[in-house]
Amino acid sequence: MILQGDVPLHILFTKYEKAIHAINNKRAITLWKNDCDTIKINTSIGFNPYVTVMCCQAMEYLKEVYDKKGNSLDKFAFEYLYYWIYTYKRKNILESEEIKKIYMEFINLFKEKIYDNTEVYDFKEYSITDEELQKLNNLYEMHKSIILIKDKCKNNKNPEYCNTVKNIIEEFYLQGTVNPRETCSPKELNNCK
Repeated sequence: MILQGDVPLHILFTKYEKAIHAINNKRAITLWKNDCDTIKINTSIGFNPYVTVMCCQAMEYLKEVYDKKGNSLDKFAFEYLYYWIYTYKRKNILESEEIKKIYMEFINLFKEKIYDNTEVYDFKEYSITDEELQKLNNLYEMHKSIILIKDKCKNNKNPEYCNTVKNIIEEFYLQGTVNPRETCSPKELNNCK
């Protein structure tokens, strides 16, 4: 689950995160609220109004990705959707067992309203264990942090911060938790031999 071929999922997720964050939520609610109101999922807190909002965002996300991909979707779009629903669990809005149920309702609605193709069923039964989701989340959050750190240390604008980051990397290297790479470019923030 963590790797798709040679590419880590957390790296592939970056483009899908951008797609979902680019959604105009007011527009999504206007377009999808009536359809999403048909999904009546009782969560651990009873009827959860977040489910309708999530549904509107999910439908608009899937439609946008579908339209941009030339009327097709790849499995990573669905995997990111599952992960995105999981982020609501981290916010204490959903319970673990509710994630798959909500995901499947969203996929059914998407298939009914937009994408009448049997390929969707390849992803309908998709689920990730809590442990895998937590590992994926940790990797994805580290990936986003590394991008932020590299940006902040570009052109060495903040040497104190960058030196602190290098010290933390060195600490992990000394503990044997980070394997050094053989080659690096001169300004990379990495452990190089």
